[in-house]
Amino acid sequence: MTLLADTLAVIKRGICNSAVALLYLMWAGAAYPVLAKTPTIFVDPPDDAKVIRTDKTQGMPFDVESHRLPEIVQMRLGSYQPDEPAIDLYTGNWSTTGGFMRFDVVFAGLINPPGPVGLGANGFYSAYEYGPHPVFGFIEFDVDINEQTGGEVDFPELRYLGNVARLGGLPTEPRFQNRVALKWDDLENPVNYAPYVKRSGEEFHLALLGEEIGAVEVIKEAYCGDPLIFEAGEIWVVSGTWLHRAHVFEEFSLQCFAAEGRYMPTCSLRFRHSEYSNLTTVSLVFPLNNAAHASTQEPVPAAQSNNGCPGDQYSIVEALVDLQFSSANADPFHMTFPEFALLADWAIEVPEALLTPGNWRISTCLGSAYPSTQSGSARFVWTDLYPNVLNRDFTGDGAITISDVAAFHDFLCTHDGDDDIDDDENGSNHSIKLKDFSRSFSLYDSNYDGYVDAEDVVLLGDMDWNGRIEASDVNAFSLGVLDPVAYTQAYPNKLAVMHGDLNFDGLCDGRDIQLFAQLLTGQP
Repeated sequence: MTLLADTLAVIKRGICNSAVALLYLMWAGAAYPVLAKTPTIFVDPPDDAKVIRTDKTQGMPFDVESHRLPEIVQMRLGSYQPDEPAIDLYTGNWSTTGGFMRFDVVFAGLINPPGPVGLGANGFYSAYEYGPHPVFGFIEFDVDINEQTGGEVDFPELRYLGNVARLGGLPTEPRFQNRVALKWDDLENPVNYAPYVKRSGEEFHLALLGEEIGAVEVIKEAYCGDPLIFEAGEIWVVSGTWLHRAHVFEEFSLQCFAAEGRYMPTCSLRFRHSEYSNLTTVSLVFPLNNAAHASTQEPVPAAQSNNGCPGDQYSIVEALVDLQFSSANADPFHMTFPEFALLADWAIEVPEALLTPGNWRISTCLGSAYPSTQSGSARFVWTDLYPNVLNRDFTGDGAITISDVAAFHDFLCTHDGDDDIDDDENGSNHSIKLKDFSRSFSLYDSNYDGYVDAEDVVLLGDMDWNGRIEASDVNAFSLGVLDPVAYTQAYPNKLAVMHGDLNFDGLCDGRDIQLFAQLLTGQP
């Protein structure tokens, strides 16, 4: 059990106050060296999971009462060393000298392993095979901290860049600038066409798909439980081809012809639900080098050289050495391919210098699944993405300002009545009905209802933030013009300029008074 789980258990049993908890932590620290070498922790906002449909049907073919929405609580990534790698990969310590990478994603509540969703050769669909609350999706790892290398060219609609705009805002990190699909058509862009949706920077991704499962080992079974269903308090180790090197590299990979460029060895995930915390932790422990992989076998064989083949000893560094070798030795014909740009910079990389997982960047697109394939081949209902975005932040600067309002109105004015986008083809109703929603989408549909209209943008003139423009806004508007600081004190985290800059000059001042009066009286 981890220190955190132990401490939570003690607190939950009511045998310590905060002072005693501190003493317990100090005592336990001596027995848990994990405190000295902690991983990088990525915390996701609480209670932000919601249904993000991807089908084209009317209504909701996903029962939110029967299926829990996977919600990320936190993720942990770092170097790790199991105590006995050949026996148990998941008991050990986070350590900068560890020979393995460990990644944990923690979900609220009981979450089940994913069932198959018809992606295999036989098209078998049983999304809820291991329980009614499965998790699906993809977690991307940018190992070299370079968004110019690596990416997803075949299925960008299943990745972070292809879906984050469905949340009605843009991420703030510079690595995502000009890379997010703002609408469905952007997903068809070639790698050298902006927005560069296929240039995510991923070298590896964790594919949470039931098709990847090879075998299930039940480590802990619930009392009188169903051995075929992952239930409360259980621990399963599920083997399969979970970790994939980015598939864009496959046609350029040179070292191992037997693997046909693929690097997706059989490894394992541990699903562990804690009844103390009611959290489900999904853990991947994967060797950083071939010597670490050798230590998982008994007797321990000699470490093999990096040959680019995942069928024998495999590791992160072996997969990266193959990228460096393949880029440096590529033939001139392959170098003309647009996709080769995602590999080119690896010619000058030093793979051994990139084996600090805590430095890697991650992005996630996770959710649940429909009971069967929906129209438009939709399978997944996204529920939580990381990094998160601020709804209605259409410029990606981390705040809602007049720039976001201007961007919204520019889009609405440009595309209202556009028959390529607006299904009602009415250019004078100040509303865009998105075609093929929710397979299609728009950044500016901030409430994700299939329409881009006034409900998706801040309401100009609504100075008291009650959702209406009325007489009660007069005093608030006056306060915003005369004393912006006092206005923010009266309306915490709000700026007068957000609703009061009616002439779009970046200020809420006397030059907005006439426009405000027109809003109040309904005059044009």
